[in-house]
Amino acid sequence: MENPDILFKIAEARRNELMKEAENYRLALQAKKSRPSEPPITWALVGITFAAVIIGLVV
Repeated sequence: MENPDILFKIAEARRNELMKEAENYRLALQAKKSRPSEPPITWALVGITFAAVIIGLVV
C-alpha cells in the first residue's frame, strides 16, 4: 500500500492550490462588480450618432 503521509501531502498541496484559485476567482468577481459601468446616456449618444451617420449616407 502507498505511504499515507505522501498521499496526505499531495492532498494538502492540491487543497492549497484550489483555495488559491477560489480566492483569485473571488477577487476577479469583486473587481468586476466594483468597476463602474458605462452610463445609459453614453449608449444613447452612440446610437443617435450611428443613426445620424446612416441617415446621412442614405439621403
